[in-house]
Amino acid sequence: MTSGSIFVKLSSSFGLNLLYGIGLNRPRFFLLASMIVFAALALFLILDLHESSSPSSGPPILLYCAAGIKPPVEMVVRNYEAEYDCKIDIQYGGSGTLLSNLKIAGIGDLYVVADESYIEISRQKNLVEEVIPLAVMTPVIAVPKGNPKGVDSIQTLIDGNYKIALGNPGAASIGKISKKLLTESGDWSAIKEHTTVFYPTVPEIANSVKLGTVDAGIVWDATVNQYSDLDLVRVPELELGPQKTTVGVLKTAKNPATALRFARYLAARDRGLIQFKNYGYVPVSGDIWREKPEILFFSGGVNRPAVEQTIQKFEVREGVKVTRVYNGCGILVSQIRAGEKPDAYFACDVSFMTRVQSQFDDSTDISETDIIILTKKGNPKQILALRDLAQAGLRLGVANPDQSALGDLTRR
Repeated sequence: MTSGSIFVKLSSSFGLNLLYGIGLNRPRFFLLASMIVFAALALFLILDLHESSSPSSGPPILLYCAAGIKPPVEMVVRNYEAEYDCKIDIQYGGSGTLLSNLKIAGIGDLYVVADESYIEISRQKNLVEEVIPLAVMTPVIAVPKGNPKGVDSIQTLIDGNYKIALGNPGAASIGKISKKLLTESGDWSAIKEHTTVFYPTVPEIANSVKLGTVDAGIVWDATVNQYSDLDLVRVPELELGPQKTTVGVLKTAKNPATALRFARYLAARDRGLIQFKNYGYVPVSGDIWREKPEILFFSGGVNRPAVEQTIQKFEVREGVKVTRVYNGCGILVSQIRAGEKPDAYFACDVSFMTRVQSQFDDSTDISETDIIILTKKGNPKQILALRDLAQAGLRLGVANPDQSALGDLTRR
């Protein structure tokens, strides 16, 4: 039996011919030629404008975005709209509130959350397809500039009888993670008693500290980085809770390829992630932006009928081009060892994965296939076992043991 596995690497023009007409003098000819050229140029401009503005065709992208990450997302949206002449509508709110809204509305293209737990909930509820990470944030205590109250720990907040603002655990990511971490540290009940207000979004917490309505609040470190009149205090209890800002493509997306295109732009290290860094977030590494990414896919030839249709659907949905190289696994392994760098490699047997393991991330087993003896229709030679292959006059064909997985397994 052979086990198939896959590795994924974490990697108008116009022509115009003019002829002199019979009886047409040169001045009239050039006038007519000029008119034809003008018409051709006008047609070219119309078609070129249509092609360049094609991303704007169709309805706007509807983006649900956690309020705490509004600044970078809003800036990226502006840049994308200007670059591709399209429209993106944004609905801001707490991650939890937005999840409830999109479930009820049953519409939307993208969902940007402050922490991955809401994406996991969305997956469990069958609301999200593709997911792309953006940046990392960590909970901290926000205090007025200079920390006038001398807040340096969770215990200080409890003992000092300070006024505290927290996020609503049912509406905002910061509220949910604050409750989780402080429950684990045994401080939640005491902190809750000193909390004067629970806000549905992170900016509201930060603004209440800024205005002096409260003495301190728990927010994301990136949030404090956006306020010149606030300082942050890092404490061990909250340092255990870094969260990953993530964008997910909703199953209700009217045009998944269009939604994915912006999601990739948002997560590109030379596009969207620049803005996340500018606003004090810790961005993930991200990919270089490509309007239409290309993927080099190596696969054992026997897998072709099983994967070709899936790849075609993938190209349409993801808006990418997949260059396929089908061949014997022995040949593919030799090419990889010689310097070829496919983005994904699908082998016919796991043994041909281990030979190039160091060049890929972990593999995933996809299927199993039995090795059999193939005969002519009706099995005229009555071949029922391996020993029958030794009969006189029998012509036998086997796969090349050095070039294919089947040949290698047969030899073994």
